Amino acid sequence: MKRVSCQEALGFGTVIGIDDVNTAAAAAAVVLDQGAGGQQLVLIGVQIVEMHIARLRAQLAGIGFVDELNEIGHGNILAAVWTRVMLNHCGHYSHARRATLETARFSLIYDCIEDRIMGAKDQFLLDVYSQTVSAVVDHVGAGVAAVHLLRDGARGRRSEGGGSGFLFTPDGYLLSNSHVVRAGQPRRVAELGYRVSFSDGQQFSARWVGDDPDTDLAVLRIDGPLTSTLPATTLGTSAGLKRGEIAIAIGNPLGFEHTVTAGIISALGRSMRASTGRLIPDVIQTDAALNPGNSGGPLLNSRGEAIGVNTAIIRGAQSICFAVAIDIAAWVIPQLMQHGRVRRGYLGVGGSTAALHRRVALAFELDQDTAVRVQSLDPESPAARAGLQLDDLIVGVDGIAIDSIDRLHQTLDASRIQRDCMVKLIRGAIAPEVKYLNVRPTERAAE
Repeated sequence: MKRVSCQEALGFGTVIGIDDVNTAAAAAAVVLDQGAGGQQLVLIGVQIVEMHIARLRAQLAGIGFVDELNEIGHGNILAAVWTRVMLNHCGHYSHARRATLETARFSLIYDCIEDRIMGAKDQFLLDVYSQTVSAVVDHVGAGVAAVHLLRDGARGRRSEGGGSGFLFTPDGYLLSNSHVVRAGQPRRVAELGYRVSFSDGQQFSARWVGDDPDTDLAVLRIDGPLTSTLPATTLGTSAGLKRGEIAIAIGNPLGFEHTVTAGIISALGRSMRASTGRLIPDVIQTDAALNPGNSGGPLLNSRGEAIGVNTAIIRGAQSICFAVAIDIAAWVIPQLMQHGRVRRGYLGVGGSTAALHRRVALAFELDQDTAVRVQSLDPESPAARAGLQLDDLIVGVDGIAIDSIDRLHQTLDASRIQRDCMVKLIRGAIAPEVKYLNVRPTERAAE
């Protein structure tokens, strides 16, 4: 058994609320009634704390924890100590709801250990899972809206479809999908009106703030003051997600308003084509059941934070659904609120991803095996004025390697509008040569 330093022992003792390591070990031995050695107990306790931190306090960390400790042979013993750790730790949480959830969850661990009956862990799993989903829905569900699209006609207002959305600010801003607010059309229809309804029966008219079809995101705002407080969903982060984590979807599938489904994150880092043909990166795949009408609703983690915006399903497939990552939304939302759209640069080039011959890549010391071949040039465009020609191979912009048409799209962001950019290209098939052209992108027109 590895020897534990006094510093490690005192560190664990501090976590469980006992300053003296010997007292901590003795108290734990009495509680556990197993006579475990103090150093052994502290060593495993420190490992538990490290495990907990590494798993980012996932909602079902207790399950995996018990499984691993059963292999050591101290599952029931150490789960009780772990309960003590977590109950003390919860007192430091500033978010009262989260603290309550953590306390309830680890109290269940303690109760299951005390019961010492067959199947107690399965019952614990079901209890924690259902309580977690219910707690998230109670906290977030009232702020998820059914979005109805309406158009004025000769016979009055008629429905043009709908979807879902959710409040992300307390003053009435909702996040949804671009294809929802555009009623599936390539361009926004100015005559469309919006009505949003919530689970408590409240209904409001809403107005378009902005949308971005390239990422399939949109922002609406409720007209007029809210008559009662509706919860705004906290935007979390998608950067630290892991496969297998709980994913909860709330929306209005097929007109069945405020429906809740739950599953797990099936895969990360997917990509999919938007209606414009451009690539949406870092898409989340989930098996939480989604159907038409779920679009624009939140995909939530077990803490009730939005980690994605539900956007697409594969018709004919089961449990293969997709959501735009919330980190993409966090980048898009400020631009939609400021400009009504995402500003992007325009070169005036039509192209496709093309393979680079290996000899060309070696000769010009390129760390890429593909580039963008220029297939068309818009007259009087920035690219045409700068001297780009058909069949040129664009390999870089401002030192950034351009290995695909999608990479070129992503590079031409608002920071490059009306700014001189250095485009690196390879010209010529028989005797290829590298050229550098100074190009000043203009702003891409709104769609």
